[in-house]
Amino acid sequence: MKDSIIRKIMKKSLLLLLFCVSFGLGLFAQEDDSDWRQTFKRHEFSLSVGDPTMANLTRKGKFSGNAMTSWLDVPTYTNVYTTAPITLGYRFRLLKWLWLGGDITYCGFFGTSRNIYTEEPVYRYRDNSVSIMPSIRFSYLNREHVTLYSGFTSGLRFGVSEAYNEKRVYVRLPFQVTLFGVSAGSQSWFGFAELGVGFQGIAKAGFGYRFNGKNKQ
Repeated sequence: MKDSIIRKIMKKSLLLLLFCVSFGLGLFAQEDDSDWRQTFKRHEFSLSVGDPTMANLTRKGKFSGNAMTSWLDVPTYTNVYTTAPITLGYRFRLLKWLWLGGDITYCGFFGTSRNIYTEEPVYRYRDNSVSIMPSIRFSYLNREHVTLYSGFTSGLRFGVSEAYNEKRVYVRLPFQVTLFGVSAGSQSWFGFAELGVGFQGIAKAGFGYRFNGKNKQ
């Protein structure tokens, strides 16, 4: 049931992405594409944090905050905390409007299940995962200090989940559809925010550094 919902979300998100890219390329067609290599830096590193909504839906554990569970006939409750998805990204500007690269995303969920009557710990809950995902980005507004873009990222997620005092290793297929993204700043340092659907978050924000380009003369 959960996988079916995620697949439907992914299909609708890809359709929205195609619409955004088509609309963006229409705007891009109106831009002057001459000498962009002298204006823009081509390498980009970024660090961001997203909300854990989708990550929470796809994690291996069965618990959410204050969820009531029963294990060995012991009534328990479990408060689960998260680091939220933390992403280190790299992009290379192949064309003025086309970026290729990849992301490494870490996300962790932690909690302790306690006896509802005595508050004594019964077992720990842990879920740690690292995702490695190639990405593609389409930027449809390219200015010296502002960029608007959409994109898609997908790859493999490797995780270890511990619940009921047992550990499980799993591999999943995460994705991230960036429906709208904006970055702003100097030619080197910039901040950015994105709205989309996927493992990295419905909303995420961070900062980055661009380098190895030629400044406009």
